[in-house]
Amino acid sequence: MKRTILFIVILLSLIWTMAAAQTETVTHPVEMQGKDCAVCHAPGSTEDITADPAAYTEWTDSLHGLNNVSCLTCHGDESTFKADSDINTCLSCHPQETTVINAKVENQNNGLVCTSCHKVHTFTAAPQEKLVHGNK
Repeated sequence: MKRTILFIVILLSLIWTMAAAQTETVTHPVEMQGKDCAVCHAPGSTEDITADPAAYTEWTDSLHGLNNVSCLTCHGDESTFKADSDINTCLSCHPQETTVINAKVENQNNGLVCTSCHKVHTFTAAPQEKLVHGNK
């Protein structure tokens, strides 16, 4: 019983800490003016803004891009922009992964973020991910 309570306390503390860390106000580096992300980030953009077309291409070729999960889903719009998505954003579409989080918490792997195991924008698994997910 004590182990269960301790586990729940640790899990809630981890979630609260991660949520608190994500509350920092971050703004998009330039005014978006309601433009779609592709206007600046897609390869061949004619905008006068330095963007990351490689990240955009990785995303369009990923399962998220192929399934029309927009940039806004993870990064928010101009008023809610965040450069890095938090674990709660990922879990809103991937709730089954809470078992992975529980396993990592039990193993004292704090500071958990999805990009610890999955590459940003491609979302492919890094080799260490196999240790938690099993045979993939």
